Amino acid sequence: MRVAVDAHHHLWTLTGRNYPWIRERIDAPGMRAIARDFDAAEFRQVLARHGVERSVLVQGEPTVAETDEMLAIARQHGFIAGVVGWIDLEASDAVPEVARRAGDPLFKGLRLWLLRNADPMWILRETQTEGLKAVENTGLCVDALLRPQHVGNLLTALDRHPALRVVVCHGAKPVPTEWTPSDADFQDWARGMKALARRGCFMKLSGIMTESGPDWRPADVKPYVDVILDAFGPERTMWGSDWPVINRAGDYAGWLEAIEALTADLPVPEKARLFGGTAAEFYRLDQPASSFASA
Repeated sequence: MRVAVDAHHHLWTLTGRNYPWIRERIDAPGMRAIARDFDAAEFRQVLARHGVERSVLVQGEPTVAETDEMLAIARQHGFIAGVVGWIDLEASDAVPEVARRAGDPLFKGLRLWLLRNADPMWILRETQTEGLKAVENTGLCVDALLRPQHVGNLLTALDRHPALRVVVCHGAKPVPTEWTPSDADFQDWARGMKALARRGCFMKLSGIMTESGPDWRPADVKPYVDVILDAFGPERTMWGSDWPVINRAGDYAGWLEAIEALTADLPVPEKARLFGGTAAEFYRLDQPASSFASA
C-alpha cells in the first residue's frame, strides 16, 4: 500500500539540548538506540526506501527553540508537509503567540504533554483556558500525548472546549507487555478509546510497537489495532512511524509491514485514508491553518 503521509516522526540534535525523557532514562530498554542525533537527511533516506511521500514533524522537547528549528528544517525539506510544535499556553502572551504561529503555513498544531506533566489536572487549569480558546479559534489542532489514566481529564477539557480539534498520539500508550484483552486494564483502555471517538477525536496508529517491547509480534498489537479501527474508523485514524523512537523496539519497516498486514482486509479507499488521507485532511497539509480561523 502506498503511504502518502507518515503522520508522526521526530528529528533532534541532542548536543546542547535537554531531552530529559532520553537523558534521564538512558538505561531504559532500547533507549541507547535513540540517544544520538537524527536529522532530515537520514529520515529522507528512510522514507525513500519505503516510498513514503510526505511527513508530519512532531516536537520532542517543549521549547520554543526546538519549534523554531523544526520549522526551519521543514522550509528546507519539501517532504515535511507540516510541523506540530510547542506553545506555552499558560504564558502571558499565549493568545498572540497562538495567532502568530497559526499564520505560518507550515505550523499545523501544538502538542500537549499530559503524561509528562507532574500535575494530572494540568490540562484543566484555569491558566490554560485563554490559550486553549485561542487554539479553538484558529485552524490549529492539538496532538495529545497521554496514557489511559489521562483520558478522563482530556474528555473534561473537550467539554470546556468543544471546538478543539484533537488527535491522540500512540493509541494513548497502552501496555501490551502487561495486558491481555481479557484484563480489566485493557477493557478500561478500550472504553476510553470509544469515549474519545464519540467526542470526535482522531487517533494516531503509532507508538504501540514501542510499548510492546523488543520481542513484539504483529499478533501482540492486533487487539489494539482492532479496537482503534473499530472506534475511530480509517476516516479518523492515521498511521505514523514515531521514528526514530520506533528504533527502541524494532524499525520503520517492521512497524509499517505489521500494520499493512493487520489491515490487509480493509477496502482500498479505507487504506488510503489510514496511510495518508486522514492525516492530510486533519492537518490541512495543503492549506495554511490561518485560512480556517474563526470569524
